[in-house]
Order: sequence, then structure tokens, then C-alpha cells
Amino acid sequence: MSANSLSGESLKELLKFSIELAREAGKLILEGSDAILRSAAEAVEEKKNSVDLVTQYDKGVEELVRKKISEVYPTFGLKCSVDGLTASARKGQLLKGSWPSLQIVLLSASIPSHVICTFIARWDDELRPRLSLRLHFNRAHLPEALRPGGNLQPYYGAEAQGSYLVKGGGAPLRLPLAPPRPLPSLSQALIAVEWGSDRGLVPIKARADSFSRLAGDGQQIPRGKMAHSLRSMGSAALNFAAVASGQLDLYWEIGCWPWDVCAGTIIAQEAGGIVNTSDLSVHGGEVTGDASDKVLFGRKYIVMRAIADTQTEKGVDIQKRLVKEFCETIEDFTPNRGVNTFSPEGRLFQVEYAIEAIKLGSTTVGVRTPHGVILGVEKRVQSPLIESSSIEKIMEIDAHLGCAMSGLTADARTMIDHARVTSQNHAFTYDEPIRVESATQAVCDLALRFGESVHGEEMMSRPFGVALLIAGVDENGPQLFHTDPSGTFMRYDAKAIGSGSEAAQSELQDKWHSQMTLIEAQTLTLKVLKQVMEEKLDQHNVQLAQVTKEKGFEIFDEAMLQAVIEQM
Repeated sequence: MSANSLSGESLKELLKFSIELAREAGKLILEGSDAILRSAAEAVEEKKNSVDLVTQYDKGVEELVRKKISEVYPTFGLKCSVDGLTASARKGQLLKGSWPSLQIVLLSASIPSHVICTFIARWDDELRPRLSLRLHFNRAHLPEALRPGGNLQPYYGAEAQGSYLVKGGGAPLRLPLAPPRPLPSLSQALIAVEWGSDRGLVPIKARADSFSRLAGDGQQIPRGKMAHSLRSMGSAALNFAAVASGQLDLYWEIGCWPWDVCAGTIIAQEAGGIVNTSDLSVHGGEVTGDASDKVLFGRKYIVMRAIADTQTEKGVDIQKRLVKEFCETIEDFTPNRGVNTFSPEGRLFQVEYAIEAIKLGSTTVGVRTPHGVILGVEKRVQSPLIESSSIEKIMEIDAHLGCAMSGLTADARTMIDHARVTSQNHAFTYDEPIRVESATQAVCDLALRFGESVHGEEMMSRPFGVALLIAGVDENGPQLFHTDPSGTFMRYDAKAIGSGSEAAQSELQDKWHSQMTLIEAQTLTLKVLKQVMEEKLDQHNVQLAQVTKEKGFEIFDEAMLQAVIEQM
């Protein structure tokens, strides 16, 4: 099915498929939740901390969903959360890949109340990929399926087609389940709140103060509203569904990601609810009910159920008035966008994900000799229409050093630009070339800064997804360093990184020797690349460079590269 055919009957087929997929996945998750309750604690892993859990059953469901979608919709791109892709996908990153795209959000099966499978299909009005989050989550034909646990009752909805709940395998019940009721004030409201997975001082204090105001007596607690009740279901998706059905009046959350709430957003809106940011400054102090990209990625959400009209006020105006009153009551805070929080086991999962991503990159090889260093990189030319010379995997940092990369090229350029500036500043200040190790240290210092801002710069919300082989010559002779996303660097005689690194490293260990000449190093580098490349090696699909004391850093042109290949 092409993107352009996703309308009318095709849209209904996609909606039906998503519901059936959620049913099948839901059964597996329920089976997992029962098994986990009987199993040892080792069956549960942590994504962020002890309240952000993932199990083998979550991963099993993800594989099931991947397989089913690939079989029925093979042209759809796919992003999943359990494997860390969406966990590391910050603003703008989720949109890369084929189009239309699907996203699966699977919450932990380790706690029965978290038995949820969310299936989301999204595309924009013009049916083309956009690096725009508003278009990516646009409210245009958006099929959804939510699965609460226990009794296997799915919530689902589609733009302009309503939202529904299916109970006991019967006919779908349109939401809300009963005609909208009046809600005169917040003091009569059933409000859903959550403590969230970020339990730091700032968010915990802000939430506690907010909950106190919402529940407290206004005569004794400043700004107290004395709401009827504050309740928690343990899941943003279920809270949205409960508001849509009319079981809850309102839900407020700070810290969720768009993929946590976009399914519930459509279901609530189709049930007559409004979804807004809890940060009133976004729309100049007004409540618009516009769940735009700015709202979705602002990570501050408030959803209110449908409210009946009164003789003096329309329901939508009551919704906006109560939402505004609510937002003026709670304590706002900025959610933690960092990924530099250690798990109790001392692991930084985002760094581990970045290191794993590098294993998908181009194979890159570096070989040090007494006379200089050779760098070689596989260039993946994806189309005969691509000019191979435009694919740059080796770059110069200074006259006496350069580097080769594996991973995200854009990230590599950022790090290399930082190294270049550092090198030039050193030369200007001390009137001498920077040492190779010092340049490497500067790159690794930058890699360590994810999750925090420095000197007024914008904070990096994820680690760099690239590894570098930095080669240079200084007073210590030829040197080769390897850096990774953790900010670690080590010196090597020969090193391979990228998708073919395991086989390449084994070959380097067998063939490298301390008295190797530059010609031998060039030949060894190309032979190693030839063994791990899927296509025949030629001057168009590899890049070679060397750095020596006499000539400095030099990238081979195609003629020089062809000569080396012929000698090999």
C-alpha cells in the first residue's frame, strides 16, 4: 500500500489492523505480566531507574509488532521504544527514515496496570516526510489503538471518525460513555496526577506543592482548590483514555514524551475533550486546545473531558476556563531533558545505545607505523546518481592531524569543527601545533557534555552517535587514537570501528607488526576493507589518507587511490 492510497477504505483497513495487532500484543503482555509476578527480580530491567522498567516480554511484543507490520505494510518505516530508539530520539530525531512511519510505544508489562500497547500511524497532509514535528503528529487521519490491561478492552479512535471503547468483545461504545456532565469548578473534579519517572528534587517538590494546592482547603492553603480527588492509574495513555471516556475529569502531566500522549490526544479530542499545554506562556496566557508540535514537544500536558453546556456558558468555554484556572494553580517546572542519569547499576543507557548505533556505520580502519598513520574508510554509495566524491568520511583537523569516522556524519562534523577551533586557538596562543592527544582530549570533552549546557550554549539532549579514529604526528611521533560516545579515548597501533569492525580487528591483529612500512600499511588497510565490504573495492567506494612528519595530513585523490589498489 502506497502512502497516497491511505484514505477512505484503506484508512479503515489500517485502523482495523492496528486494533487486531493491539489485541494480539495485549495477550502476550498479559501473559508476561502474570509470569513476571511469579518470577525473580532479575527478569525486569531498568530503562532509566527503578520506576522506568522493561522486561523480556516487552521486547518480545516489540518483535511481534515489528514482524506483523513488516508483513502487512513493508514500505512503512518503523521506530520502537523498548529497544531505545525512541528513548534516544529527541526533538527532530524521530522523523528520519521512510514514510509514512509507524511508532510502537510499549509500556512495561512488569506491573499489571501498565499493560498497554499503542500503535500509531502518522503522515502529513501532503503525504511526504518533513523535519517538522507538527506535521509528523498532525491531526490528519490518525488511527490509534490503546490497550488497557486485565480485561483486554481496547480504546481506539481516528480523526473525524470518533473514539471508542470495546468491552467484552461487544460492539464498540462511542466515547464519552455517557452524555457530558456539567463541571462547575475544580472543587468537584476527579483529577489524574502522576509522580513521573524523574524523582529529582525540583520535579518532586513542584509536584508535591501542586498536589497540595489541588487537594488542600483554600482557607488554610494558599491557592488551594480542594478538588474532589487526586488519582493515579500509572500510565499517561490510560489517564488520557479515562478522561476521554468520562471516568476522570482532568489529567495533568509534565515530563512525558510525545509518543506517550499522541494516541491519547486523538482519542480525547474525538471524545470532545481538549488537550492543551500546562504552560500558559506558550499561547500568550490563553488556552487554545491546540495540540500542535509546540505543545506535543513542550512535554507539559493537560487534558479535560467534554463538558455540557450551561444556560450561561458553552462547554468549550468552561473547559478553557477550568484549564486556565488549573494552570494558574499548579507549580510549573521544566522537565529534565538530559540523558545523563545513571541507573542503580551504574549504566548510562543512552551512551550504550549510541555505541551500538556505531556498529551499523561504515567500516573504518586505522594503522600506525614508525613513519606515519594510514586511515581507510568504506564509502557506502547508496545510488548510482550520487557523486561518490561528495561522501566524506575522512576530514582534516589541522596540517598535522585528521580523523576518520563511523556513525552519524553530522555529529562527526560538529566534533571535528570543535577540534579545528581548539587546534587553531592553541596555535594562536602558544605559537606551536597542538599535540594529537590534546586535540583528542578536546573532542572527548565535548562528547561528555551531553545533557547539560556550557557557557550559555544550548544543551545537547543525547550523546554523539559517532566514533572517531584520530591520526596525527607530533613530537611523540605518529599516533592513532580512538574515541567513542562515552568520551573515552585510547591509543592504538591498529584499530577498526563500524559494522565490520569485529572481522577487521581480527585481521589487523594477525597482520600488523611494529616495523610496518607506509606502503604495507596502505595495502593492509585496503585488504581489510575489501574483506568486510559487500561490493567490489574500487577508488569510488573507499577513502584513504595518511599523515607523516614530512607531508603532514594528506587525503588521497582517486588517482592516488587507484595506484594503491593496483599495487595491492
